[in-house]
Amino acid sequence: MTTVVATNADPNLPAVQAVQSPSSGSTDCHAVAATVKASSGRASAVSAVSTNTAAPALLARGAGTILDVQKSDGTSVLSVGQSGLGEITATAVVATSVAASGEVSGGTVVSSGALTGGALTVTTIAGTGDATITSGDLIAATAGKGLKVKEGSNARMGTGTLNGTTEVVIATTAVTANSRIFYSFQAVGGTPLGIIYTFARTPGVSFGVKGAATDTSTFAWMIVEPA
Repeated sequence: MTTVVATNADPNLPAVQAVQSPSSGSTDCHAVAATVKASSGRASAVSAVSTNTAAPALLARGAGTILDVQKSDGTSVLSVGQSGLGEITATAVVATSVAASGEVSGGTVVSSGALTGGALTVTTIAGTGDATITSGDLIAATAGKGLKVKEGSNARMGTGTLNGTTEVVIATTAVTANSRIFYSFQAVGGTPLGIIYTFARTPGVSFGVKGAATDTSTFAWMIVEPA
């Protein structure tokens, strides 16, 4: 059952027009209010469709907030004002792309396209592609914060133990022919001379590390790819 159906063949006139001038002090007045309760199906409280490519399906003008999407407790999830899209605060945001000139904040943001914003504050960012910074730098602006890389099978960072001049093979599918592999000593072992180098590599399989004779020190390694 449909409560209201509005159609207009005139392309210069809206199908529905609602104007309200609330008295001073009004806090809960709406030019248009729609409520729907559906036991099944895909009923919508408000549905707007336009086949005119030059005109929007829904048009709202106002001095303040144009659109405010709220949860059942009244907390705003999406707010749009005269200056554009306002703050998005949610447990999860899933979209093809997210673009904002102000802050984007949420528990999880999952995007298969571009993710841009003036300030980005999230617990988790999960994307299907690379996160690219086209200008500027990646900065950890708080002392004690920085880069964390997951270690484990086929990782880009880990540790190993030298075996003198005998090659130590590090198995990881992350290594490529162009990988820059960096080393540092973690713990001294045997007779260290501070020598460690990449002996060989098989892209997508492993790379080999060698040190000086009698050196059994523990080392850390990290793979970085050139952009």
